[in-house]
This record gives sequence, C-alpha cells and structure tokens, in this order.
Amino acid sequence: MEFRELTDAEYRGFLDRQDRVYVSQLIEYGDAREGENVNVQRVGLVDDGKVLGAAMINEQPWMKLFKRSIAYFGPSVDFNDIEMATRFMEGLKNWVKRDPRVLSLRVNPYVIRRPYDGLTPGKDTEEARAFEEVMKRTGGAKVKGDYFRDGTSVAASYLYTKDLAGLDYKQAIASTGNNVRAGVRKAASNDIKIEYAEPSDESFKILRDILNHTAERTEMPEVDDIALVRSRRMMELMGPEKFLFPIAILDTKDTLATIDSEIVATESEIAKFEAMAEEGELSKKHANQLKQFQNQHGALLRRREKTLEVQETHGERVVLTASQFIETPTDMIFYHSGGYSDLADYRGIYAVHDAMIKRAIDRGLRWYNLNVIPGSFEEGEPGYGLVDYKSNFHGEVEELVGSYDFAIRPKLAKRLGAIDEE
Repeated sequence: MEFRELTDAEYRGFLDRQDRVYVSQLIEYGDAREGENVNVQRVGLVDDGKVLGAAMINEQPWMKLFKRSIAYFGPSVDFNDIEMATRFMEGLKNWVKRDPRVLSLRVNPYVIRRPYDGLTPGKDTEEARAFEEVMKRTGGAKVKGDYFRDGTSVAASYLYTKDLAGLDYKQAIASTGNNVRAGVRKAASNDIKIEYAEPSDESFKILRDILNHTAERTEMPEVDDIALVRSRRMMELMGPEKFLFPIAILDTKDTLATIDSEIVATESEIAKFEAMAEEGELSKKHANQLKQFQNQHGALLRRREKTLEVQETHGERVVLTASQFIETPTDMIFYHSGGYSDLADYRGIYAVHDAMIKRAIDRGLRWYNLNVIPGSFEEGEPGYGLVDYKSNFHGEVEELVGSYDFAIRPKLAKRLGAIDEE
C-alpha cells in the first residue's frame, strides 16, 4: 500500500463507487477553490492500483505564515475497516506534515453518527463507533464549534435528505407532506414556469439580489461574494447538466389567461346549479357542490386581483425564486436558494422542487439532499424554520460524526489557535 497523490481519473473513479458524495468532494469544487488561490490536493491510499480511500485537501492560510489543511466532508474511506482506515489517516497526517507550514488537519467525513425516526435520534451506527476508534488511535480531537452558531469555519453536522430508492416521480411527490404537495399543486395552477439560467452576470445578479432579500427576512446568513464566485466557476466547469440553476418565473399574462378561463368555467357551473335551484331541483348534494364552486369562484377573483397587482408592479415576466442544485454521483443537492417574500403565495419554490425531484429520479440518483439544518429541533431555536420547512418533504435527518482536528505541529497549532478541541 502507498499513500500518494491521485490522478483526476483515479479520484473520480473512486467517487463513482461511494455510497455518498457531497459537493465539496467533487473535482470541480477543488478546481474552483484553486481559482481562489487555495492549494488543493487529491490524495489517497492505493493498493495494487486500487484506491482504498481518498481525500481532497484544501490548504487554508493561517496567521499569514502558516496553513491549516481541511478535508471538507471528507475523507472518503471505509471506517468499518478499522485497520485500513487507521493506516489511511496516518498516511493523510504524514502527507500534510511534509509541508513545514501546516499546523493542523481538520476532517469531517460523510459518516452517519445515528439514524433518526422523524426528529428523534436512534443509537450510534457501527461505522460511527468504528470512526471513533480510528480517531482515538490516530489522535483526532472533536471540534466543539457549531455551523449555525460559529459560521462556516465549522462544517455542518446535520443535513436533511429524502431517500428516493424504489420510487417513481408520482410516488416521490405523494410521499411528501401536505405543505409540499399543496405547494406543487398551487404552483401548477399558477402556471409557474422553470427556466434554467446560464452562468452570466445577469443570472448571478438575480441570485445575489434574491439571496440578500432572503437573508434580511430569515435566519439564513448573508450572501457570501466568494461563495457566489465559486459557484459560478463550478457551474462553468460542471456544465448545465450537473450544475443546475432553475429560476421560477410567473408569466402574468399566461396566468391571467388561465385564471380567466377557470372563472368562466366556474361561473358556468354556478349558473347550472342556480337554475336547478330555481326549478326546485337542488338536492343537498347539489347545494354543497354549488357552495364549493362559489368558494372557488371567490378564490379565483382574489387570485386575479393579486396577479393584476403583481403585473402592474413587476411587469409580465416576474422572477419568484432562484436556486442552484448540484448533481453528485449519488445526490441531487439543494445548494443555494432564495425567493421574494411578497410573491411567496405563487409557490415558485415548489415548482422548482417538483422539477428537481423528477430530474433526480430520471438521472437515477438515490438521494434528494435538502442540505444543512441546525441540530436543535425545538420551535423557537435558531434555524428552526429550516427544520420545519425541510421536514415537510418527509425525509430523514442525517447527523454526521462531526469535525475532528489533528495537531500536526502541536505546540504551534495550540498557540496560534489552529485547533479547536472539545
């Protein structure tokens, strides 16, 4: 066995064999980071030409003269094989130690700590226990920080995903919660269209404006210019088949035409039942149907009035939401998203999710990954809105094992704050 740098073909082939792959493990992510003057290396443990484990290392400048090495959502290795995983981690530590300026190494692999039943945690998985043993053997120390409290210096430990295995599109939508199904139906009734943007100045200005608006009214962090530049570069590298940029559009002219046709249809039904009433032929069942059509008619008139107001304010073509999704070998990942609050009633985001779930199934991906959530599930806690929103997809909480630091040069790392031990 040897620990060495991997070719792109070796690394990509290894990822294609993994059960889970996150965005920050992709070659294109590393190439985009290199555009930010970050040194990125793809390394692994190789035995007779077969890659047994791999990591993409990002070197983060530290206190001007030094560096920290970070494997975001990595490494990828079978921790159930404790002996091999231990050898891998020792190889990784020795690899980064070759640079005398590296003070520490941080890892946070995509290893599930424990399964959840709804929002209730179960027992630790076997792989999590094996991972802890490997950390104990190799000197890894748990990082005490929290993504939602301390920012992106600490990777998220909780995600929310939906397993699509064995489901077709209709079954997948039917298995979601009432809010999601109702949102998909309402978006369809409003004729919401999905357009896929190119990586242009105009499309990223739309995304920036929407993300800033979303940050102002929610607990989401403000837009990070570096992250947007990175996502644009990734989109250019991955292409529109793997990096998707769906924008939900309300065409007010088309929507008004649909509403008007529905108004005519309901008025026809109402007239029919009212004629029956005049003839004394309106049964209780018919009376209930008449009331339903009258309620529907009132709702349509309100929708028409609202849409006319939107048309007057925003024009015929109105952007409701802008989102970014990234396809990995295993997941469709909800990467960035935001929407205008005054247009939320049109349910543009659910038109996006509807299209992306269908695409994930068509592409043979198992996981619809709604991305990070906080680890506190009580109403009123920071970030609870994300938990409430994403749990309506009736997926699963994924609690990962978390981040671990290795002091490569212990005295300097501790003195300069390059490690954060629990």
